[in-house]
Amino acid sequence: YTPGTGWGVATIIDGGAFDARDPQIALDANGNAIAVWAQSDGVFDFSTGTPIAIRYNILSNRYLPGTGWTGATLVESLDGDSLSTRSASQPQIAVAPNGQAIAVWTQGNVSNSGADVWANTYVPGGGWATAGMLSNGIHSAGGPAVAIDATGNTMSVWSQVVGTHINLFASRNAGAAVQIETGTGNPSSTQVASNASGETF
Repeated sequence: YTPGTGWGVATIIDGGAFDARDPQIALDANGNAIAVWAQSDGVFDFSTGTPIAIRYNILSNRYLPGTGWTGATLVESLDGDSLSTRSASQPQIAVAPNGQAIAVWTQGNVSNSGADVWANTYVPGGGWATAGMLSNGIHSAGGPAVAIDATGNTMSVWSQVVGTHINLFASRNAGAAVQIETGTGNPSSTQVASNASGETF
């Protein structure tokens, strides 16, 4: 949508013929946008002779004013991994005014039935970096949310099982996870917001 002009033409921006879901989008100060979503790679696990599940990967596409969408890009990859539990879901994206971005998502744990929270960062002109795990890989984690300040500092938050309870964790600039809530209840529906100077709620 462009003020004074209206809506453009709807365009398919995903990465192929298979199911895409859970899209999220954010913009920088110049109108450049990055969309992220989970998309099936169409690969089945035939190790038992029966299709078990389809894996989902996290993809992105960047929009440039005057140019349009630049093409779907893989943010993380499960190529060569036959474990259907490694599917990724719940992508979230935050973009700073200067175009720096961070994407977070939930991904199946390779060694148990739980899930981990992963992140990857984007730099204009450099593209996506290498994805890294934010949660500790021991207990099930999920429901990630992410925010970014005016200079590109990021804050990711998620819920994670600790003993018999679910608690909240956070990671600044994709660093070490810090537990920020220690109650005996089970929080959910995580949200996070940062202002220009990095103050975060």
